[in-house]
Amino acid sequence: MALYLMVRGPVAGLEHAKNWTGEVLTTLSPKQEILDKCIVAMGQNDWVFIHRVSEGYGSPLIVGKCKISKIENKTCHFDTWLDIDLKPTTRGGFKSFYVADPIEGGIDLENAKGEAKAYSIRNEYVMDDILDHPKFGKGLVFEVKPEFVYASFPGHGKKRLVHNK
Repeated sequence: MALYLMVRGPVAGLEHAKNWTGEVLTTLSPKQEILDKCIVAMGQNDWVFIHRVSEGYGSPLIVGKCKISKIENKTCHFDTWLDIDLKPTTRGGFKSFYVADPIEGGIDLENAKGEAKAYSIRNEYVMDDILDHPKFGKGLVFEVKPEFVYASFPGHGKKRLVHNK
């Protein structure tokens, strides 16, 4: 079984932002009724699917699935995160997944070597390149695939970006 939770995104207000790092939900403090379901999900090592309420963009989106590592003081803590590409190939289906850890304290761009490269799908990137993305700002490439890279952006989390086209 799996647990499906609908949560407010970080831009919905300060009370919700504390639970998020970019698109990554790190903690959740639900009402007792939902907390009981989280306790069962944790005990059974079930996946918890996170549906983020989109602020003015239509239906809620699944932003990922995770597992609950512990529950303390009526707060669920997540130790794994599976980021989901939100471009479905079929109705209700998803194109790809990648495993990512919740971001603790952000990434260290201060000690990264080299100049930031302006992001373009035509450029080719390698591990540890610094990108300057028009929407997400400066980020660090942490995984490279032939057609896309994964980069981490402070305040926005981990993103999959097309490259080498």
